[in-house]
Amino acid sequence: MRWVAVLLVALGLSGPAQATTGSNVLEKRHTVDLNARDLIDKLEKADPDAKAKIDQSAGYAAFTNGGMGILLPGGFGTGVVQKPGSDKRTYMRMFHSPSGWGLGIKTYSVIFVFETQEGLDSFLARGYVLSQFAVDASKSAGKAEAEVMPGVWMYQLDAKGNLAPELTGKGVKFYLDQELN
Repeated sequence: MRWVAVLLVALGLSGPAQATTGSNVLEKRHTVDLNARDLIDKLEKADPDAKAKIDQSAGYAAFTNGGMGILLPGGFGTGVVQKPGSDKRTYMRMFHSPSGWGLGIKTYSVIFVFETQEGLDSFLARGYVLSQFAVDASKSAGKAEAEVMPGVWMYQLDAKGNLAPELTGKGVKFYLDQELN
């Protein structure tokens, strides 16, 4: 029976950490919006070609991980999807599935650029899980930029805001944030 209690505590500690700060939904949305704007600015500085892609896109999404599991690892984060020139936003979450037992933090940010409305709509309707294919595609390019679905580009920034050498987030799932929408 003691092992059941330990497992329940471990599961409780590995739940989603709050990647947003604020005491209410509006404050949390504001935090996510500020983080997203900061990420887009960093991406445009790290890869000037990305600015043109974003400006001409059907939309973009910016995510940052803001927590992790303790004992049962896995990263958690938040982000927002937006169309250029629009104030309409869709808030989302990300979850990085654990790759093993232990304690560890890997801070990174992910930006999607949707060239087509179809790609944007698909992402909003079904979310996305980063596959080994996308990771391999970025390795061959030598930087964390890959077309992960037709017309959907993904970028990964490291903790310092630099374009990472490759996508490393295999198993990351992106899905709607029920609280903030």
